[in-house]
Amino acid sequence: MIRMEVLLIILGMTAVTYIPRALPAVILDKLKFSAKVEKFLKLIPYTAMTALIFPGIFTVDTAHPAIGIVGGLVAVGNFFFMAVGVTLAADKAENQDVKAGKALVSSSYTIRLIVMAVVLFAAAKSGYCNVFALVIPLVFVRPVLTVGEFFRKSGDK
Repeated sequence: MIRMEVLLIILGMTAVTYIPRALPAVILDKLKFSAKVEKFLKLIPYTAMTALIFPGIFTVDTAHPAIGIVGGLVAVGNFFFMAVGVTLAADKAENQDVKAGKALVSSSYTIRLIVMAVVLFAAAKSGYCNVFALVIPLVFVRPVLTVGEFFRKSGDK
């Protein structure tokens, strides 16, 4: 059972990290940047993914290195398929097929969420991972997207 202090710390850290993730989605969407700044901003997700994922791969339990390798492959695969799905959706939107683009993004998200849930379930069953820590990635992404979409819609009116 998780102690109350640990639960409060996790909830506090979630709240503290939620704001910096949601605010850029809301504010930066309304700003226009030069081509150089746009190019720089487009590289940030790749840099952040590398900075966050790869140190974790190399600092896993040395008795079980496969955990880090599988986790890294899942993270890179998830990010790759997200990037491919968004790129294909943007291409469809450029061709005035916005409905198909939205459907592609939605189906890509659903498929990636299902794959992540299966992998996280297997990790939980293996006994090497804390179940509560495994659930957080599944719960955290959708609220950030929902808040961004809410502010985007309210700003369009």
